[in-house]
Amino acid sequence: MVNIRGERRSNAPTPPIPRPPIRIPGSCAKARQRIQAQLRWSALRENRHGLCVDLKITAAVDTETGAAKAVLDRQRRKRIRPSTLGADKGYHSKDFVAHLRRRKIAPHLAMIDGRKTPGLDRRTTRHDGYAVSQRKRKRVEEIFGWIKAYGGLRRTLVRGLGRVQLHAYLVGAAYNLLRLARLQPMTG
Repeated sequence: MVNIRGERRSNAPTPPIPRPPIRIPGSCAKARQRIQAQLRWSALRENRHGLCVDLKITAAVDTETGAAKAVLDRQRRKRIRPSTLGADKGYHSKDFVAHLRRRKIAPHLAMIDGRKTPGLDRRTTRHDGYAVSQRKRKRVEEIFGWIKAYGGLRRTLVRGLGRVQLHAYLVGAAYNLLRLARLQPMTG
C-alpha cells in the first residue's frame, strides 16, 4: 500500500520532535514546568509624565539585567538615549553598571549595603537627581499594577512569549492613552 505522498505505510513509530534543553537544574518536572510558565516583566518608564516607553516580557529563568539591556538596546536603535536609569536592588551588579557606564547612562540604582560596585559610588549618589530617581523609580509598579488589573495580563490569554509580548504592547499603548488623557495642560 502506498499513501498519497508515495511513501510506504508502516507501523514504525514517528521520530520524536526535538525540544530545546530545559535550563533549570533540578529533578522535579512539575517544579520546572511551573517556573518556566512564569514571566518576568521589565518596563522603561518616563519620569516626567509617567508614560510607559517600552515593555519586555521574558521567561522567569532569564535575568532582570538581561531584559533591561534588551530594552535599552531597542531604545538605542530608535535613537532614544536616556541620561539616567533608576532601578531597584535587583539591578545592582558590576556587569549592569558597567553596561550603563559604557552607554553614558548614569546608574541611579538602589544600592545594596556592603556591596562595592565600580561606577556606582558617592560620585553618583551624592546628587539631588539620584534622590529624585530613587523616589520616582517605585512608580514603575503603577504600570505593572494597571496592566495586570485592567489590561488582562494577570493571566495571559495567549500562549508563547511572542504573542504575550504583542498583547503587552497593546495594553501598554492603552495605558499611555489613559495617562495622556489625564495629563494637565501646562499653564505658562
